[in-house]
Amino acid sequence: MRKSLMLTDVSPNEAIYCSRFAEEKNLNAIWIPEMSRRDSISILGAVAANTKEIQVAPGILNVHSRSPALIAMTLITLQELSGGRLLSGLSSGNPDYIRDIHGLSYVKNIDRLRETIAIIRKACSGQNIIGYKGKSVAINNWSPKFQNVKTIPLYIGAHNPNMLDLVGEVADGVILNLVSPGNVESARERIHESAKRHGRELGFPSIASILMIAIDNNDSKIAEKRVRSQIAFYLARSAQIRKRFARSEHADDIAKAERAIASGRTEELAKGISREFVNEIAVCGTQKDVESKLLEYEKAGLDEAIFYVAGWMGDSKKFTEELLESM
Repeated sequence: MRKSLMLTDVSPNEAIYCSRFAEEKNLNAIWIPEMSRRDSISILGAVAANTKEIQVAPGILNVHSRSPALIAMTLITLQELSGGRLLSGLSSGNPDYIRDIHGLSYVKNIDRLRETIAIIRKACSGQNIIGYKGKSVAINNWSPKFQNVKTIPLYIGAHNPNMLDLVGEVADGVILNLVSPGNVESARERIHESAKRHGRELGFPSIASILMIAIDNNDSKIAEKRVRSQIAFYLARSAQIRKRFARSEHADDIAKAERAIASGRTEELAKGISREFVNEIAVCGTQKDVESKLLEYEKAGLDEAIFYVAGWMGDSKKFTEELLESM
């Protein structure tokens, strides 16, 4: 199982420092999401220019706030800048961010994602003139003229069945998030079934997942506390994530979270999360605890663990160093 690192809302200098450290520890890739502060592309450019071997990856770009052609131009430029070390995560995006930050109407349109991927691949193929007319995207006359671009592996951020089917149909991999080993296994089965239906029995899409992680060899409760705070941050920020878990066996946890948010008592979120919920979607404890849980994910079919370091908001350098030294 490959091991990678996700850096969230870090400064350019912090990203460069942590990426170099991760490269020294032979991690596979640096994934940088785009949320509400810094854009991921600028940070990844700095990381690419200051590393030599580790792969760099936006994870995850939504297909609403940039046009498909701009996404293609951006990714190809990063591929050139990194010397062919680019991966990319794409998704239809978080409705909260699309509406509240970008001021755009959110349309849950799987076609736009499928068509964006098609356009990126056309641009990478070296075609001189690109015209494209899909259900949600149209390009009349674009002349990118990119030559000798190394193929960019495209991953889709997915959880619901239709999106997992799309991974099997068109993508090189999936990025899951906040999942259990059982979720990984069922997602893998669905993706592989879709890939077979679409004639892709050779070279199945890769299964990656963001794993919220914290290690403390002196006190496992400290690691759990850090993870709880990070889960609470997620739940408070995203109605989409709350909705997803409200339909699961953790509905009681989400009901408590909704009451705390509605009453303005968000500080109670972390304490109210059950241990079962924490153990289901996060990896925390001593080094031995973490290694045991990661083995469960590997046995379930996880190809790449993308470590989301719980506590990064306090000190990204310190917690990244502690995690990678422990691993």
